[in-house]
Amino acid sequence: MQRIFGRSCFVLFFALFLATFGATLTGEPARALAKSVRAPKPPTLPAAACGLDLFPLSKDATWTYRSGADSLVVTVLGVTDTKGTTTLDVSERLGDREPLTTSWSCTRGGGLTLPTTSFFFAGEPGGLTAGMQLAQTAHDEVWLKPLAALVVDFQWTEKVRFDIVRTDTSGKGATHPDAKLELERTVTVQAPEAATTDAGTFPAMKVTYGFRGRARVGESTAELLVKRGDPALWFSPGIGVVRIEDAFERTWDLVASSRLPLPTVPAAPAP
Repeated sequence: MQRIFGRSCFVLFFALFLATFGATLTGEPARALAKSVRAPKPPTLPAAACGLDLFPLSKDATWTYRSGADSLVVTVLGVTDTKGTTTLDVSERLGDREPLTTSWSCTRGGGLTLPTTSFFFAGEPGGLTAGMQLAQTAHDEVWLKPLAALVVDFQWTEKVRFDIVRTDTSGKGATHPDAKLELERTVTVQAPEAATTDAGTFPAMKVTYGFRGRARVGESTAELLVKRGDPALWFSPGIGVVRIEDAFERTWDLVASSRLPLPTVPAAPAP
């Protein structure tokens, strides 16, 4: 079959097109067309609870992390403000397991407090005290301080105290001496650095942390080194935690988040 629409026919058609519509593709209309192919601006994000821009928690905000084949999805289910304290219900779902819902709290100017069962408290799913029968009696200091306090080499120690719950499993009325557990989480602010994950490269504030503990049973006390190494967290302003390194040589990287900007499409150049 003879090709009817050949190169010469195409050139003629293109010339007619320019003659007819070319005037509409110059000047202001052309710039308007160029703007029209830009990606839409990302929606306005809700304000961070308690003004904590390093970890901007708001209702329905999500963060997804991956370590090897494992994934962890963190979702803020609800935010409640009561007399200067904000309480956040947070779901943490590891893979296909049932999600763990924990309660966080923060105050403006004071910082953010997490339970020891949260993934972020120790950088591991289930938290540091998962599986233990403990009754918390005190929680001093915060997990994260406001950005203004985080100067390089600044350090603080968070302390959590528990009564160890022990029951008579023999059924013979046995009694146990009082048993208590105290955890100390010491945080040190490091120099800012970039953190690169599958979600991008982020300017980040890095903090390292270490744990110590002590157990008391009756009159006896034992010192415990809870975690070794130099676990660390990387916080990127406006996004949150973008990387977690555990003391057991495991790294969790951010791969998706509702706080990440939408991908952009380059605008067409104006003539």
